Amino acid sequence: MSYATLMVHVENEPSRVRLAADLARRFQATLIGIAARASMPVVTGEDAAVDAALLQQEDAGVKAFLDKAGEGFRSVAAEYGITVEWRSAPDFPDDFVVQEGRSADLLIIGPRSKAAYRSLEAGSLLLNAGRPVLVVPNEIASLAVRHVVVAWKDTRESRRALRDALPFLRLAESVFLVEVAAWGAEANAVPRLKDVGRFLARHHITNVAERVLPDEPIAADVLLRFAQEQSADLIVAGAYGHSRLGEWIFGGVTRELLDRSPVCCLFSH
Repeated sequence: MSYATLMVHVENEPSRVRLAADLARRFQATLIGIAARASMPVVTGEDAAVDAALLQQEDAGVKAFLDKAGEGFRSVAAEYGITVEWRSAPDFPDDFVVQEGRSADLLIIGPRSKAAYRSLEAGSLLLNAGRPVLVVPNEIASLAVRHVVVAWKDTRESRRALRDALPFLRLAESVFLVEVAAWGAEANAVPRLKDVGRFLARHHITNVAERVLPDEPIAADVLLRFAQEQSADLIVAGAYGHSRLGEWIFGGVTRELLDRSPVCCLFSH
């Protein structure tokens, strides 16, 4: 198993495109650049009548943004000698990327945003894409994939994330299987991690260490601290094992990683 096609969401920043293009070269994959932007509603006066001139100006701005994004994508990707495609539309980013994501094995996006008309909302994409999603912090321009932390929990989402991450795990120098266990439940975690380690070994991934870590009120703190201690550059995790609404209200690992992780995170739902 490998990635034959990667798709990167472009917002006129070259760093994420460089990271995606380098991964496409390493996986010998096609890279699809994608961008979308919807026109903002334009209303004037007490009766909220549409101002045609302002609407035309807004549409022209959207077109200019998409044209510039496409030019920037092609310019950067050309440096890597890879096969590329470009897709764009005057549409809501979430809707367009989910729709076009059928063409890719892996989606590469930036961190969470609340700008519905302008930017991709990572949480929505994780739930609806049906593809693994690599979330790249804005300040990161490369992904060496030397040390990977797999945040294991015996759930459907974690199992999918582990399998979706196999191409990355084959590149890694070291893989850490980590389960955060409640006090008194540490012994139960050990055989689960042993099973996962054997699964990876059958996929010829043998540079694996298993760790059971004590739980804390915010489990993401445990994972992020461990990742920092191991100099990890990638965290693999299942996304939204509980309802997303519950995560927003009470907090959860997915939300915390989206908001706070300083390293790339690969999520599957």
